[in-house]
Amino acid sequence: MSRILVVDDEPHIADGLRFNLEAEGHQVTVTADGEQALALLLGDQMPVDVVILDVMLPGKDGFETAAELRAAGQYVPILMLTARGRADDVLRGFEVGADDYLAKPFELSILIARVNGLLRRRRWNERDTRLTAARAQTLAPRSTLHRASRPRKTMQISHREGGRSGGF
Repeated sequence: MSRILVVDDEPHIADGLRFNLEAEGHQVTVTADGEQALALLLGDQMPVDVVILDVMLPGKDGFETAAELRAAGQYVPILMLTARGRADDVLRGFEVGADDYLAKPFELSILIARVNGLLRRRRWNERDTRLTAARAQTLAPRSTLHRASRPRKTMQISHREGGRSGGF
């Protein structure tokens, strides 16, 4: 089950998103402003897989909230969902760190598809990170030098001189 944080100050939108995302099998938490979202996300109070973030919020707006998350090293996928759909607003959203941007009014099926896409990419990135770490462990040389010995004499030889098996 994926965990989604919805940050929207309009109760009818936030409640509608919660209802529909929970119907899709997600666990949803709702907050009404950027400060609460930052407290939850930066305070490690709640692990989240995706944030749906409105731009026009009381206090810190969605642009400021996204920028602060990224500046703090928090890279949870962010979908900006807002009535501000002009090109300069969309570009600003991407500049501050949004991963996707959807203007209101929106089709619910499109929103769900975009959330699922963000979740899929997050899983792929996590899998790739684990595979890269495992490959690095597998490919790391066990030792750069080997020992070869003859009666009464020991010498150091390189990995290359010792061959793949590392010995004679």
